[in-house]
Amino acid sequence: MHNKKPIIECLKDVHDAMVLLQQAAMSTFTIPMSTPLSANALQDPTFPPYKATFKETVIMKQILDIVYSTTGPFMVNIYPYFDKLQNSQIELDCALGVKCPIINNHQYASQFEIDVLASRNATTNLYKAQVGKADYFSTKDNFYVTETGWPSCGTSGSNANLITYNTNAIRDVETNGALEDIVGKVFLFEAHDEKNKKPEPCNNCQGCFGLMYENGTIKT
Repeated sequence: MHNKKPIIECLKDVHDAMVLLQQAAMSTFTIPMSTPLSANALQDPTFPPYKATFKETVIMKQILDIVYSTTGPFMVNIYPYFDKLQNSQIELDCALGVKCPIINNHQYASQFEIDVLASRNATTNLYKAQVGKADYFSTKDNFYVTETGWPSCGTSGSNANLITYNTNAIRDVETNGALEDIVGKVFLFEAHDEKNKKPEPCNNCQGCFGLMYENGTIKT
């Protein structure tokens, strides 16, 4: 069995190895480094989004310093589905990106938008005393949503909800979308179902986030 190391130690090891390669090759080449973060890294509550912060600011700063120094992107996994499961005050239509209530005189397009803004602002707030880094992480090309999606089974899961959520998440980041100038790339989770995944407290929802069933049939 392999020994498990904290992600920051792994990043430092890879970064140190890259520096040694640079020195040996007498080159200034850089390999962008990053690691996907969970939205759970944010301190609760995350509303309003502009006040968002990280739970572990020291560790997060160490991680993001490496990301910045290697010109990597900030990467975060965002799941309004699980937000809704954990917070009954979030309306299903808002989680799905259909319609959100006006909150503090602001109309958000979706819970996805709220989560993205909170993640971006937690990063820029971490570096508010370092304008260069704050500007870097607020740039569209440096902000990726590396996972997002909705299940077709389990609590509040259905093919219709999966399609609605994914369609609206894409809408939010496309031209004229609420997040057009914030998110560089979005990756939908996932291509096909994985029925062998361990069950979670959502009535076995984890295995059915796929755009397709395990046999490759597209969900409609």
